[in-house]
Amino acid sequence: MDYFYFMEFIFRHKKKLLIIAGFLAVIFICFTFSNKNKDYIQNFSNNKLPTQYTNYNILAKQAVELKYDIFLENPIEKELTTDIVLINNTKDYPSHMGISKIILLREDGYFLELPGYGEGFEWWQVGDLNGNEDLDVAVMYQNMGSGSFKPFYFYEWNGENFEVKLHNSNLFNRVELIDVDDDGMSEIAHTFRLFQFAWPWKEIYEWQYDKMRGTYGYVKASNLFPASYEEWLKDKELNSNGSFETAPEFWETQDGKIVLDINKCLKQKAILNSQGIFADVDNCYLGY
Repeated sequence: MDYFYFMEFIFRHKKKLLIIAGFLAVIFICFTFSNKNKDYIQNFSNNKLPTQYTNYNILAKQAVELKYDIFLENPIEKELTTDIVLINNTKDYPSHMGISKIILLREDGYFLELPGYGEGFEWWQVGDLNGNEDLDVAVMYQNMGSGSFKPFYFYEWNGENFEVKLHNSNLFNRVELIDVDDDGMSEIAHTFRLFQFAWPWKEIYEWQYDKMRGTYGYVKASNLFPASYEEWLKDKELNSNGSFETAPEFWETQDGKIVLDINKCLKQKAILNSQGIFADVDNCYLGY
């Protein structure tokens, strides 16, 4: 009998119940989106930095369209115009270059500061830098101290904010985005020194699945010096002649020049390459 009374109650009051259900759904959506934006703060007006950054100046700025995930399950995307802004403060810090950082300014009035900072600003790139259709931000700050500890950050958009995928800050730090193997995706060439007068080390990071973290990211492919080049160069198409070269064998270029042992040649070039520019294997000719 209780079941029939219950069904009769629902039938008589179905309109009111539908209104209540709709109201609760709206509350749930608002709460979910608010919870997804828990790290964002609403406190700025258009064309002005938030009050927390009164003493900051804008060094660089780029407007992008970002898709924000509202639900964790059955995602619904909301696209918002977002300014990616690199700012600098020389008033509150003793360094003559000041402290620099990146913040996001959304069109709905919310903002978020990305993790990481540095002194001054050397370069940045914004776009799909690794070819996976997600927006990336790569930034190289200037010196942090007398040893040229230049912080580098690589961020990728995850539907809520920008996640740090790679960060380094080493002695005489230098980072370049280079498509080393011509596959259309940028590798990260990282050059540094263990101490001031040491030979430079170069590391190459490739975008691939990181088994340790269980997600995609930049994973170190090899140490190019003083470690061996053989792993990186094995079965790579190096001179655009349509065939693979296998280090450390000899091979012939399109113009007939015989190439030295690639492994040895590139090590020699790495020793001379204190500026961190990637060694060109096509210059590894016999007698070069």
